[in-house]
Amino acid sequence: MNQRFIVLLALIALGVIGGTVKFEDKEETCFVLATRGINNRNDEISEHLAKYSELVEQDYKNKIIEDAFNYCMGEISVKEIKKLGGTKIRPFEMYEHLVKVKIDKYRMKDELVCEEGFNDYKVEIAKRVAMKSMERGPDL
Repeated sequence: MNQRFIVLLALIALGVIGGTVKFEDKEETCFVLATRGINNRNDEISEHLAKYSELVEQDYKNKIIEDAFNYCMGEISVKEIKKLGGTKIRPFEMYEHLVKVKIDKYRMKDELVCEEGFNDYKVEIAKRVAMKSMERGPDL
């Protein structure tokens, strides 16, 4: 019995010291970074879209955001979530490694279909980010 109690205390201490974050924090951080990452790569995106006139810009950006979001969700650490979380503007170089997915991956319109439900999921996350921004102010 004492051993279980000690293990439980150790796990609680690790959570406090290690600084666990909620899954929602991870989603929100990756969403903000993926969206901002697209804005930082506008020149690359424009060049690619010029080569493939069939591609619709907004559909293309949505697919790249989905790719960047999913990549970020798999790569980001708790430490990075704490460092990069919120909506504060940060230099692209700070988080580029988490969202820099291949821009030239898609060449045909039918490749730009996002996973079913992703756009609704994205809207839900955007609402949460907006609500937190309003609650905490511009320096979130």
